[in-house]
Amino acid sequence: MLIFGILALVKGEFSLTRNRVVDGWPARIIGIVLMIPMPLGFCIGFTIGVATAAQKKELNPITLLSLDLGLVITCLLVALGIAVATAHPRRKKRRRRRPDDYEEYDDDFPDDREGE
Repeated sequence: MLIFGILALVKGEFSLTRNRVVDGWPARIIGIVLMIPMPLGFCIGFTIGVATAAQKKELNPITLLSLDLGLVITCLLVALGIAVATAHPRRKKRRRRRPDDYEEYDDDFPDDREGE
């Protein structure tokens, strides 16, 4: 999710399916939402760890696992919801012309102009 979030944030484009794409600011918001679980999970886990240590209790790892899993699923669903709501059909890219595709226009006009 982190890599997809960085790509969406930098490129400003998020591919939902092969034929549907999100671009512009909604794609950048999706990128931010996809990057949120890691730092948010770290901050909340750190806070829970400090609070548990201050009370001199033992920390249950299942608590942190369920927290991280809930954050990942929630952020993924939010990102997909934004993507589904703002996606549009992919625009076909125009074919670029290579320099060889241009016709020679010099041959159309003779160099010597007899009528002048």
